[in-house]
Amino acid sequence: MSQNQPPDDRIDRAIEQMLSPAEWEAFKKDVIQNPELRAKYVDQLWLHSTLQAERDTIGKLKEEDIIPLSAPPRGSSAAIWSAVAAACITLALSLLLVPGRKAEGLAEKPLATLVQAENCKWGPSDLPTVENAKLLAGTLVLLEGMATLKFENGATLFLEAPTTIKLVDPMRCQVQEGSLVADIPASARGFTVYTPELKAVDKGSRFGVTVGSLRTTHVYVFDGAVAVNKLNDVTEHLLDKGKAFIVGMDNVAQAAVTPEPVRMEHIYDPERWLSIPTSFRRGKDAYVQRGKREATGLHSLLMAKHTEFEIAKSNERRIFLTFDISQLTYVDISEEFHVSPANISEAQLLLQPEPSGFGFASLVPDCTFAVYGITDQSLDHWKEGSISWFNAPASNDAGLLPNKVNKLAEFTIPRGSSTEVITIESKELGDFIRQDTNGLVSFIIIRETAETEHQGMAHAFASKEHPHAKPPTLRIR
Repeated sequence: MSQNQPPDDRIDRAIEQMLSPAEWEAFKKDVIQNPELRAKYVDQLWLHSTLQAERDTIGKLKEEDIIPLSAPPRGSSAAIWSAVAAACITLALSLLLVPGRKAEGLAEKPLATLVQAENCKWGPSDLPTVENAKLLAGTLVLLEGMATLKFENGATLFLEAPTTIKLVDPMRCQVQEGSLVADIPASARGFTVYTPELKAVDKGSRFGVTVGSLRTTHVYVFDGAVAVNKLNDVTEHLLDKGKAFIVGMDNVAQAAVTPEPVRMEHIYDPERWLSIPTSFRRGKDAYVQRGKREATGLHSLLMAKHTEFEIAKSNERRIFLTFDISQLTYVDISEEFHVSPANISEAQLLLQPEPSGFGFASLVPDCTFAVYGITDQSLDHWKEGSISWFNAPASNDAGLLPNKVNKLAEFTIPRGSSTEVITIESKELGDFIRQDTNGLVSFIIIRETAETEHQGMAHAFASKEHPHAKPPTLRIR
């Protein structure tokens, strides 16, 4: 048996299909090899199945009708008990061999109601997605918008797109990716939110959980208290009001992989657009955070945030991009054309939004971002390995330096928006590129909109180190 994972916790999560594929395989192996764990799994599965099957009538049973579960019946009933135990073992082993299979014939009652769906767009879900729909155990995939779920026990979850959530039972859910704010009354005390990295158990509270695309997980307590455990650690962390718990930042910092070959090249299409990612030649991307000296050039996410709360000033972030536009060519049939910046007629900047795993969308309004071009070309040579808040080009602690930058464009990300690629274009963007003389063009992206509470979401975009999303890309023709 694995010594890192409490057996009861693994058993419960296996029955509710909340183990990751790797955890499921390890659990199957342990159950087959360990008789003690196998016995506990069978007992728990039998109890779980029996309670679910009988939950409509169990409250009506008289005390003398209840057979103790601690020991098997004696006499003639022993054979029946043995048959039941054998059937449970068969069921347990069949469930182990068929991942995702549940015991059949169990009555189901609604767990929650979808009480509000604000500008929602849904992905492939196995639960209904219309307002006032009753929800059983299952999965919801929210691509855009904000949705509110109210459990029968009074627990209320506010979902922020993009979010994938699995409703497990009246007291448990699992956030696979995305964000929610949980408002838990006394009637649902102990409500638990699982993520791929941890579980958060309510102690009478209002708290938020957000999971980034690389499993970065952030728990914040708005009111009350929450007990947090990493899934591979028995240590409990009790958080009270205003406290946060973050895991998985190493996933962001270490997710850099060798880029696919196509990402290292500029690409053209039949309409003669040239696409130049930050991964091409001397291109680079990074973000900086107020007060931080560590370089983020190898992080897989680029983050932007603006706050006016003094307590959260250290969360301010800005994004820096540089594209190599020297020696650009495209091939049309058998002809090769050289592209000079002076001859560019149109330009676009493409960004791929990604969940950051930091903060909550419900605490920020629709957000406006600004794109600035760095006009001092001597500042194009900043280094990914050393850029920080203190040495970032054309900026200081107070903001951007007016004599070093020009504002080129704005774009807006609505609250609860999707992760579809954002295309930014303007006349000023094209003019800025045409004026380049050193083959490098550099941009600064800032969020102009402040958060309404100090745990508001940090917006993020894929960098050139992201393992699967597209890096920032400049398109010109």
